[in-house]
Amino acid sequence: MLSRSVAGTLKNSLVLGLPGSTNGAKESMEAVFQQYFIFLEFLRSKTRLMKEIKNILTDTHQRKHSYLRISLTERCNLRCTYCMPSEGVHLSPKSCLMTADEVYEIAKVFVKNGVTKIRLTGGEPLIRKDIHQILEKLASLPINLAITTNAVVVDRFIPVLKEWELETLMLV
Repeated sequence: MLSRSVAGTLKNSLVLGLPGSTNGAKESMEAVFQQYFIFLEFLRSKTRLMKEIKNILTDTHQRKHSYLRISLTERCNLRCTYCMPSEGVHLSPKSCLMTADEVYEIAKVFVKNGVTKIRLTGGEPLIRKDIHQILEKLASLPINLAITTNAVVVDRFIPVLKEWELETLMLV
């Protein structure tokens, strides 16, 4: 999928080349094709670069990272003073949070590149409404699945955590 800026540039270029354009259709179409070929070369160079990059989870000190933490929500069911001051905190709108499918797709990419352990964190990940779906999807990956929780509602999730073979439960 094209990024919004690239897609916008192509859309604007194509609009310039429509018949009836004040810029002259022939000259505009030539410009569009020229931009299109430049864009194709850009994509080819990025594809070559991605093929050349190996071990994308290796840092500059040559350490290989195989552990991923995914924060599912900023929300929590407690009001601890260190993370929830009395004046409150600005929470991201729900539309800015990853969906269960997006969490799974990102996790798949990291697993493909060497991640063997994923820890779900948050605020409190167990208050997320689609936590069952997220656990089910992530459990299908060849990973050690872990979750960090304050354990206030964990008793409601014991059957689900067992079903999806959660390997580590960290209580904080």
